[in-house]
Amino acid sequence: METVYSLTDPVFWFWMIVFLPVFTVSILIPAYGVVSRYIKDRFIILSLLIPVGFSLWAWQGYVGGYLHARWISYVYILIFLIIFLKNRPHFNRNLFILLKPYRILTVIIVLGVAVQLSSVFLRPCGIVV
Repeated sequence: METVYSLTDPVFWFWMIVFLPVFTVSILIPAYGVVSRYIKDRFIILSLLIPVGFSLWAWQGYVGGYLHARWISYVYILIFLIIFLKNRPHFNRNLFILLKPYRILTVIIVLGVAVQLSSVFLRPCGIVV
């Protein structure tokens, strides 16, 4: 049975709020990293972000599926996110200043996420391939 959401449904708006950062991290940031390296005109960059981003995402999905390593999607996102953040030193400085009072909380959250995700990547026989 399919669920249909209307524009007045709070669940629709929740999933819309979740969709925007996921789309940005998985499609727009990798495309920006590739396109901005070769093209300097902002209008052309903005018009190429979505098609190039979907092409990159499809390519990594095809390669990961062919190799039976779906976890490569996480590596792909992590690599492009690191490249994006390294190219913006003012963003890194502001992020660390923002998180400085919350060091212990940040460490607890990061360790908790790592422990929770370890069940995705690790099995008793080792890394999932």
